[in-house]
Amino acid sequence: MGGAVGIAAVAAVFSSRFMNLVGPSFAAYGDTLVIMCVAAIAMSANLIVGSLIVAAASTRSWIVSDVVLAVALIALAYAFVPTWGANGLAWAYAASYASSVCVMVPALVRGYGRFSRQTSVAA
Repeated sequence: MGGAVGIAAVAAVFSSRFMNLVGPSFAAYGDTLVIMCVAAIAMSANLIVGSLIVAAASTRSWIVSDVVLAVALIALAYAFVPTWGANGLAWAYAASYASSVCVMVPALVRGYGRFSRQTSVAA
């Protein structure tokens, strides 16, 4: 997660320069890259927490979080893109992945409690 934050920070700081490398017409979309850096951090958190959820044998919670992710992404993209274009889609991604993490964390805490009791009994 720390690596994702570091890479996202560098990409955000140099976003206009990076977008200019793609082409001069993309240079104006540096702000979109900054928002996608926020989304990348949320996506990294989703990956880490999702892996822990599966390891804690709480697959149902993982599936529910993915449904929340999909519904939130569709709804937010529908709401944001007409007004804010590419930035709206970037915010929709960031918010959707963050909402998925918010669904998984309580399940992870409950699942970790069960998981730690199971492993301590076996030891």
